[in-house]
Amino acid sequence: MPFKTQNSAFSKDLDANFNSMREHFLWKELWDVKCRQVKLKGILYIVMPFCFSIRIRDGTPTFCGLEDWTRSSLKDIDQAEVKEYANIDCKAFNRFANNPQEAAKIALKKMLEKGYQHDDIKWPHVALLPRFSNHSEVVQLDPILIDLSRVKSPPESDIDSLMTLFN
Repeated sequence: MPFKTQNSAFSKDLDANFNSMREHFLWKELWDVKCRQVKLKGILYIVMPFCFSIRIRDGTPTFCGLEDWTRSSLKDIDQAEVKEYANIDCKAFNRFANNPQEAAKIALKKMLEKGYQHDDIKWPHVALLPRFSNHSEVVQLDPILIDLSRVKSPPESDIDSLMTLFN
């Protein structure tokens, strides 16, 4: 039985200054993803899909790989299911893992083409979004930018000047 990661998600709590409806709109507008809001113990959260994000390791931007994910986030899930998930599109993952700049450029370009600019450019906001088949199998990994609380429209910069902000 394949690991059904399509239901995996991350959340962030929403403070009084955060416009959650705008972030919902942007996830749908930019990445064709629906988010949800839930209230737990009086705290409002926005629930977004799981993505492989970047961490800085030894000064180098590095995608959190499948090994990171299986060790930390999935420790309570049956390890046989986790092992099967580790076989997802490794070619696509490695393409971006070996070149996070390419993923950042693709994500920035998508935003600019849709008339938006991320206003908080940094490596931890670059991520790979798993896309699923009707059978909950990962069929591709799309480069995206996350933390959409600081996005403006229309864009004021071009892709080359935005890429320099990552250095």
